[in-house]
Amino acid sequence: MLIANNYVAPQLVVVPGKGDAFVIYRWADENGELGTDFYYFSNGTLVPFYRTCLFCDNASAVNDGAYIIPDNGSWIFLREFYVPENSTRGVEAYRVRDGKCWLIGGTSVVVPQGEVSRVVVYYRKKAFSIEFQNGSRVEAKKFWIGESVEPANFSGFPEKTPVYYATEHGVPMGSFYVYGDGYASNGSAVVLVPINVVDKVVSSLRVEGDIKGFASAIVGEGIILYYPYDYHVNGSPVERKDLRLFYYPNNGERLKVFQLQEFQKGSGFASDVVCGEASNENGVKSESSGICGPASFLLLALIPLYRAFLRKYS
Repeated sequence: MLIANNYVAPQLVVVPGKGDAFVIYRWADENGELGTDFYYFSNGTLVPFYRTCLFCDNASAVNDGAYIIPDNGSWIFLREFYVPENSTRGVEAYRVRDGKCWLIGGTSVVVPQGEVSRVVVYYRKKAFSIEFQNGSRVEAKKFWIGESVEPANFSGFPEKTPVYYATEHGVPMGSFYVYGDGYASNGSAVVLVPINVVDKVVSSLRVEGDIKGFASAIVGEGIILYYPYDYHVNGSPVERKDLRLFYYPNNGERLKVFQLQEFQKGSGFASDVVCGEASNENGVKSESSGICGPASFLLLALIPLYRAFLRKYS
């Protein structure tokens, strides 16, 4: 939500997979910078993965956004960017699976002078187009995303197909109810969170009543609990220091609390993330393609309307 002072309150959302998840944090600051931070969660560890940052200090490229697409137990991580120096719009696709990340392909096209370009992603079809608009004329180059990025030669995209994990339609969130014990639900399963764990979560909140608005994500053998809104239940704005994720393993281990780590300035992959190329066409990765975090390991979400924001507040 845009407020009068150009500040956007921070927001969290968790997009769960089968045994891992992406955590998406949207933010803005008083300098007019707009950003989205992607964190990767697996095996009880949360580490920074990728940042998009608009109006930030990045001389070589303008990173417009990034997208996550669930795909048969893995993820396709799609990033788009524009390089003003040579007027090029680029898209790269990476696959993330079991703590590994590797490039599966990409494309770049020169944007004609005077034309506006945008990337449109169709999640359920695992396809995207790069569109150029000059007045009423629109030209599109289309691509499939599979084990590589391939040009698509067909008329039109399924414009009315529901967008999966798209920011503009909201990410499906699991619910969390507290009746003494807590109960996390994703619509098809309900997991008990004991009252002593709920009490530990509440005791660490700045506004205790926020527990009534918590969301959940069932991930592998545990549950992630978090507050997804930009205002506390008492009406005060959420600040970055309030953003925490709580992970309760079903095996009875103690509750883990994650404070979101800071990213480096600008856009791109976090400093510890290495996304190499698959060593062969079957997707076998080399050791260098691991996602390495501080402990030795490693949706939408996106700001596609930044030009409108710039026009409105410049």
